[in-house]
Amino acid sequence: MGLRKIRRCVGMFVQLAAFAVHLCGWGAVLYVGKSDLPREARIGVERRLISIQSAIDAARDGDTVIIQPGRYEENIHFKGRAITVRSEDPEDPAVVASTIIDGRGAGTVVTFNSDERESSVISGFTITNGRGEWGGGIQCAMWTVPTVRNNRIIGNTALRGGGGIYCAYSVTATRNIIAFNQSNFEGGGVYAEVSSWPLITSNYIFRNEASTYGGGVFCHSFCVGRIINNTIADNSAPMGGGGIYAAFGAYPDIWNCVLWANGDDLFGWGAANSCIEDVGAENEGPGNIHLNPLFVNPVLEDYHILASSSCIGAGTISAPSMPVLDFDGEPIPDFFVADIGADEFFDTDSDDLADVWENKWFGNLGESGGDDSDDDQLSNENELIVGTDPTNPDTDGDSCLDGVEFFADTDPLDPESLFKILGLSVSASKVTLEWSTVRGRWYQTQFSDDLQSWTPIGQAFSAIGDTLQSTIAIPKSILVRFFRVEVLP
Repeated sequence: MGLRKIRRCVGMFVQLAAFAVHLCGWGAVLYVGKSDLPREARIGVERRLISIQSAIDAARDGDTVIIQPGRYEENIHFKGRAITVRSEDPEDPAVVASTIIDGRGAGTVVTFNSDERESSVISGFTITNGRGEWGGGIQCAMWTVPTVRNNRIIGNTALRGGGGIYCAYSVTATRNIIAFNQSNFEGGGVYAEVSSWPLITSNYIFRNEASTYGGGVFCHSFCVGRIINNTIADNSAPMGGGGIYAAFGAYPDIWNCVLWANGDDLFGWGAANSCIEDVGAENEGPGNIHLNPLFVNPVLEDYHILASSSCIGAGTISAPSMPVLDFDGEPIPDFFVADIGADEFFDTDSDDLADVWENKWFGNLGESGGDDSDDDQLSNENELIVGTDPTNPDTDGDSCLDGVEFFADTDPLDPESLFKILGLSVSASKVTLEWSTVRGRWYQTQFSDDLQSWTPIGQAFSAIGDTLQSTIAIPKSILVRFFRVEVLP
């Protein structure tokens, strides 16, 4: 069958599907995938749609385009359509991570430039490798008001502004990860244009870079957007506003935000009920605090907060355009106070473990922070912080318990990271061992003649450098002897 005939069949499917369901008041559902589709998706169509753009082109207002997991190397344009383009499950982080729109460095990945409204929705994707003049990941051009929800917008570059998102008019950006984006000028994460009014809520915005101003968010003159309940951390901009830059008449509403470790967290405008590392000037708005928010593990990109965080209960529900849900989809209380940042800490059973974490790993709330559920010598609370699997005693599969690796200061998430004997020399009457160490840790040498029972040799050693060495005498009567080094808790 020729390409022309295939296209005709696809078009017929779209028209028939739309006709059949529009009579019931619903939009059609179009599928895009790299593997076999569900039976209901194949009715009336000879071949599945294999590109996101072809599905957008075939869709009508009110339709939904569902994308199977896979890598789609495309630069897509909504073309004014009031449609939802989403992954199979935008609420599942694993699905979002595995459903990738890759811009190939050939332009902006997702473009809205034809008067799209709030009903034009992009949801549940990893949007990456975009490179555009205005907006590397997503461009929201003049007169557009799209919805950007539940995405990972990572690793994009803007030549002028908006490494992650560029907004010329408005956008509703909620519950996204906007990270590792770069702007060669302004707005590493988000760039809001002159007189724009974006709504930015419940996002994690971290490790973005701008060459001049606004590492996390840049608000241009007379920008009147609302930046509510976001966590904005570890961004950089050498000329000011590593977290948020809002100057020259820009006056966005900034409420309930964590602004931390951005160098210059906030420049040009004030915030309220926010957690800001910087002290002084515009950072002293009503309700602001300057206490460490206590992220779970920023090194592993986990910017949730711990049970002891000062952000819990320090926010307000009086913020304009207050979001209903936090980043994880948990409800933000509608009474009295809220938490600061994108994470609303829920701990229903008061065990110092967030409900979302317990449900993720155990499927219930039956464990507590002090339990060692997998018997790996690491409590659940420490597993949360370290980032290991609390249901698997050896997360990286290197035959060493997670707890043992933690105490040895090797990486329990990396099978190549091991506590090692660096050197061994043997003479007729002695053996010399040398091993890698972590300063402040204690180490005990031991011997065995049968590999069954082990006996300590002398006193334990305290490390003051990167290595330790021990010379051990061997009795002349011993023909075979085994040695090991134990890291003490």
